[in-house]
Amino acid sequence: MPTIKVSITDLKTAIGKAEKKAADAQDKDTDNRILDSQIRGANARVKDAESAVTRSEMTKQEAQDKLSPPPTKQITSDGKKGGTKTVVDEREKDKLQAQVRAADTQIQQAQSAVEDSRAEAEKLTSQALDGAGVSDGQQQAMGELSQLLSELKSTAETATEAELTGDEFQTKLQSAVDQSAQLAEELPDEANEALISFWEEIQEGFESIQEDFTTGTTPDPYEIEAGDKAANYTQFFQDFDGEMAQLITRLGPGGTDEDALDDPTGSIVTRITEARSGLMDNSGKFLQGLNENDTKKLTELMDQVKIMNNNLDKDREVPSADFAKLINSTNAFANTLASGGGNYNLILATQFDSIDNSAGRIADNIPANQRFTDLMTTLGGISNPNQYDGLLAPDFEAIKGIQEQFADASTALRDQGGFSTDGTGFSEQDFTDLMDQTEALATRLTDDYDLNPPPVVTNSGPGTTPNGPPVTSRPRGGAASRAGSVGRR
Repeated sequence: MPTIKVSITDLKTAIGKAEKKAADAQDKDTDNRILDSQIRGANARVKDAESAVTRSEMTKQEAQDKLSPPPTKQITSDGKKGGTKTVVDEREKDKLQAQVRAADTQIQQAQSAVEDSRAEAEKLTSQALDGAGVSDGQQQAMGELSQLLSELKSTAETATEAELTGDEFQTKLQSAVDQSAQLAEELPDEANEALISFWEEIQEGFESIQEDFTTGTTPDPYEIEAGDKAANYTQFFQDFDGEMAQLITRLGPGGTDEDALDDPTGSIVTRITEARSGLMDNSGKFLQGLNENDTKKLTELMDQVKIMNNNLDKDREVPSADFAKLINSTNAFANTLASGGGNYNLILATQFDSIDNSAGRIADNIPANQRFTDLMTTLGGISNPNQYDGLLAPDFEAIKGIQEQFADASTALRDQGGFSTDGTGFSEQDFTDLMDQTEALATRLTDDYDLNPPPVVTNSGPGTTPNGPPVTSRPRGGAASRAGSVGRR
């Protein structure tokens, strides 16, 4: 990993010095107004001439693009079968070639105007700097710094991260920072247009490099792909755990300043470790209830820790507020995961509603069955999504599995007109197996989530139950009441 020689703090310092020197050089009297006006005019002519060069180059390029391939046209064929054929449009070709030649002439004239205007501006600037007491050596140093910053700006616009952090770019950038600091000490704070323009140019140069350097060395935004949520969120947890582990390692055993967050409960590294553990403890929870807003928060959370790791890796200052934000965001999302996410209630309620609806259709196509009625009453009593905060993914998959079996059974019974007796369809034994699995799921959910299902009516006597007062219908309606008028088979 290359060593970063120039930090963002160094660049900010250079920008601040240039900004102050430009402010100090603001015109405080009228002695040099004429010369200053001439300098501004010459610099404006340089920009106008450069713009003319750019326009002519664009015109030339447009014409050249139309010449490759050459323009064509359709003409009547002189063959026996008649028709048309495609040939080069010589008139249009000549016209475009003339445009290229004219553009070349305009480019040469504009480039000559650039050189003349620049020479005039440099002469006037030198005259103004002489009047401000800037020596020839200092003026040469100003020109060298201006040229170096122009080169660095051009490189930074298209450079890769490896190039920006490489030794060649970093060495030149360090030289520019050092030269700027030296000139800030040496150059006078005279009221002088040339000095104002110079320091504004230096400030703009460093700001441009800082922006491109920051952008070029910042990780790409993290993305959670659409599709298989379980797999994609699992990948997020693996990536997040790895990034947090790197952050803790970079901070070291003692972390940062223990008082940086004004929190006596522990150091930053301790609190990051606790936040990481809290989120990872929820990584096995049901995740399909996370909505788009939750997903956005996850990606923002990942971006936070990735950027912090990147900044620490590049020896950039990381404010204590960033650590506090990461800790708070991580803890907040751990709570979101524990409660299932923004779509949790809807998704889980849909599963139980589907079971309820399928159970009603099943009851319409089978003989009366008291066990089925009792089972649906029990399942209805534990079907409130709010009872399942912290629902584990395997438990949701078990609920979903029963829902799918109920849907398949209701369809098969409807199509068959009842139980299959020839061993090719949904049989009475299949129905018994489904009730066994449903009862096992109800017991599993009741035990694991400390639920309290309502008592059910049994055959121990008319209108009585050994577990409490009589219950004659499911709390959620539908299937139990439709199946409840029949006895156990």
